[in-house]
Amino acid sequence: KDWFYKLLFTIGSISLTSGIFAGIAKSKQFTEIYKKILRDIIYVQEHLENRSDLEKIWDNVTQTLSNKKFQKISVNMRKNIKKYFLPLEHDYYYDNFLVDISIDFDENNEDYIKVKEITSFTIICDDENLKIENKYQGIVKFDPANKELSQNHSVKVTIDNVEQKSTDIKLTNTIDGNKMIVSYQKDLIGKKSYVVKREDIKTYNYKYNPIRKQLAMWIYNNCTVDITYPDELSIDIHGLGVLGEFKIEDKGNTRVKRLKAEYKGLIYKNQGFFIHFKNN
Repeated sequence: KDWFYKLLFTIGSISLTSGIFAGIAKSKQFTEIYKKILRDIIYVQEHLENRSDLEKIWDNVTQTLSNKKFQKISVNMRKNIKKYFLPLEHDYYYDNFLVDISIDFDENNEDYIKVKEITSFTIICDDENLKIENKYQGIVKFDPANKELSQNHSVKVTIDNVEQKSTDIKLTNTIDGNKMIVSYQKDLIGKKSYVVKREDIKTYNYKYNPIRKQLAMWIYNNCTVDITYPDELSIDIHGLGVLGEFKIEDKGNTRVKRLKAEYKGLIYKNQGFFIHFKNN
């Protein structure tokens, strides 16, 4: 009989506690506490870092947020945010992107300028085993009647202060229609940062190339453009699709004209700046 009474006591205890728990669980206070604890568990950073479906979570959250305000365009909005503003394609960025340009007129040929351009930046990633495609392409249009006057004189690339051989960076100079195209590619691996410097010198007709455009292939963190140019030339610098503004300063003096444009912050893929050349 003792075992029978113990069984009844156990069943009664379970029933009682189950009833109490069910009552508590239905209360609004318990629901809010439970939801808060659940949110903390699911969305705490340590937990998120171990999840394999972060991209799906981001899609769902972005879609939901967009759909509340922009139902008809929410799908396109989510796709664009993911494509252009999230670092899913590449696990690196360009830090302190600096473009230094010196311009002089070609004394022998009217409307032609000689441009020396030095571009430097640091590529930063968190994985030293990550393979990074460091590549560049520059395009200049030329006057078909005076093709020989437009030239790519030289391209020099240094990586971590080591000058690269043209064969090592797959340097090419090609003609496509009325365009001169210079390009290179150098794969990087084995480090978490790389200091890259490119120096190229070219001569071309600025009236055939009134716009010099720079679009980010991937994320830039801070960007500076510094241009020195002749008094007879007029130059404007404008941001291209950037979220903030370039701070533009006139650094010229009585001997030389100089413009400096600085952007503090992130520049995303296909954003950048353009330079407009025109005669005074």
